Amino acid sequence: MDPRCQLTRCAACCDEEGGLEAIRAGGGSGKRERETGYTALHYACHFGLVDLVTALLNSDGKVDLNGQTKDLILSGAVVQSGGQTPLHLATRAGEADVVRLLLTHNADSTLVDYDGFTAMELAQLGRKERVFALLQHLKPEAPEAPDGLEALEALEALKQKDRLAKEASKLRAAKQLEVPDHLRQSYTLPKIWTLEECNFVLNALKDAVSKRESGWTTDRHAAYATTDVPCSEVAEIDAWVRESLSKRVFSKLSARHGWPYSENEGHFAHSQGLYFRDLFFVKYSVDGQAGLSLHRDGSIVSFNILLNKATDFEGGGTYVEADDRAYQIEQGDCFVHSGKLRHGGQPITKGERFILVAFVDLDVWLVENLSEKLTAWNGACSERNTSTASQTDYTDFGSVKPDIVVHQAATWSD
Repeated sequence: MDPRCQLTRCAACCDEEGGLEAIRAGGGSGKRERETGYTALHYACHFGLVDLVTALLNSDGKVDLNGQTKDLILSGAVVQSGGQTPLHLATRAGEADVVRLLLTHNADSTLVDYDGFTAMELAQLGRKERVFALLQHLKPEAPEAPDGLEALEALEALKQKDRLAKEASKLRAAKQLEVPDHLRQSYTLPKIWTLEECNFVLNALKDAVSKRESGWTTDRHAAYATTDVPCSEVAEIDAWVRESLSKRVFSKLSARHGWPYSENEGHFAHSQGLYFRDLFFVKYSVDGQAGLSLHRDGSIVSFNILLNKATDFEGGGTYVEADDRAYQIEQGDCFVHSGKLRHGGQPITKGERFILVAFVDLDVWLVENLSEKLTAWNGACSERNTSTASQTDYTDFGSVKPDIVVHQAATWSD
């Protein structure tokens, strides 16, 4: 496993020694989780892993000391507000030693989370006295801590702010289920894969399943289980499938919806904001699971590709509630819809139906990061003439060359 992924996973599992070993193996600062925004430092601060926090802050990797998380939403409710910095999380947990380390490395104590709370306010609200004292010491102009009635009034004001924040979080959670206008219409991308490619993928899938002790799985998606196999477990074709879809489907999604994408060979994986949240094969059969009830995927976009011939089964298709229609496609076609639209698998009445399903999200952090790099690069070019600008050192811009970023900016600047 990539030591960066291993580092973040160890931190998330409270495995301090494993995290330290991952750093020694070249894990740097770890890898940020796309769905949560958490980094290894966030987890280490949350769990009070002092040695790991120290190692991360002193490592050669570029640690995002003030990186902020996303809303954590479960069953349609925000269970933890987004915008949490490592300092926020250490404060919530009352980890005074970790807070002291972060402040020593100049963590920004003025940042607020999505609810509008600074770390100091969270310390006061949560009665984290040692942490509160450390944070208050940063503000020499602040009056001494109030006592008596003033202290009660100050705490009550924070509690009222917290109550209002919880109401606001309900609106944010509800907004997550809203379908943008440009995604309300479902559509089909024809012939994404040739018949030969479909047969190649399907044969590899069946061969892999026959060799798996557990065969097809039925417990990966707890609420709406499917008879499936993750694409990552079909090693023979996994890399080809991902690259093929990235080039053939992501490019079309990006062009239609104004998302970033570059076709430059060798750069597409780094320069696009779309990524697979999940990618798996599904089997529908009369003798097994024939269909799937109405549900939402939670992804920005979902799509499926039919792997076998449409004449191999009867019924089937993707039913979209808003359209009151079951969409059926031909072998190799790709059906695209918003993951937030309620939809289901129309039951088949004969034969077997095999599809590849993808849940796709947009990496907002990457898009924003590319925007910052583009702004910096344009500023640098404005100080040079055209011939000099064309020779600009790309080192500070990571793996994405500015000319790629410029091409992308035109599609998502609005």
